[in-house]
Amino acid sequence: MDISESQGYDSSDSLKKDQRPSALDKHVEFFDRDGDGVIAPWDTFFAIRSLGSNIIVTAIATIVLHVLFSWVTQDGWLPSPFFYIYVKNIRRGKYGSDSGVYDEEGRLAKNKFEEIFQKFDTEKKGALTLTQCYHWTESSRRMLDPVGWAIAKIKFGLLWLIASRNGLVTRETLESMYDGTLFEKMAAGDARPSYAEITRSYGPQESQVRHRNGAAQNDQ
Repeated sequence: MDISESQGYDSSDSLKKDQRPSALDKHVEFFDRDGDGVIAPWDTFFAIRSLGSNIIVTAIATIVLHVLFSWVTQDGWLPSPFFYIYVKNIRRGKYGSDSGVYDEEGRLAKNKFEEIFQKFDTEKKGALTLTQCYHWTESSRRMLDPVGWAIAKIKFGLLWLIASRNGLVTRETLESMYDGTLFEKMAAGDARPSYAEITRSYGPQESQVRHRNGAAQNDQ
């Protein structure tokens, strides 16, 4: 077995042989709930909601995604009045300032994925903080590409909001986001962070809470 297949990465030979969907195809298939090859705004809205995102974040993400990706995936020059995204043309949505983890055929490039953690996981913990995700997207930023900058920030900001645990996006979470398996797991509740895990990222650390509680008891 080819090493790229055994680790969940696509290889050009295997794609030619069995014509299976690329990692990018599988990444967007989650949003095409009825499998008709067309993603409507309401498909995206309910798909993101199923991941546990709140209504406000879901609405904003839906609007931004369809404004950015609808026109470039059309078969012709005329935009869709309903802002449909066409799955078969999703590769046209690759933007100049992306991370390069998907190649031009939508396959997952192992070397580019490994590069992320070699460069930005400075503490070698197998996970990235929000700040490290920001620096990662900044490193891929190209001149005169404001749309690409916005897409990168929105995509990884949303990922961090809905899939981080204790303020970290793990290596496994990021890889499964790229190959599309993360969304199905989260929709089933298997990979969704709990309320306690989310609030722990923002609130005081447990040791600080114990210290304050102890001080309050001593005052009494």
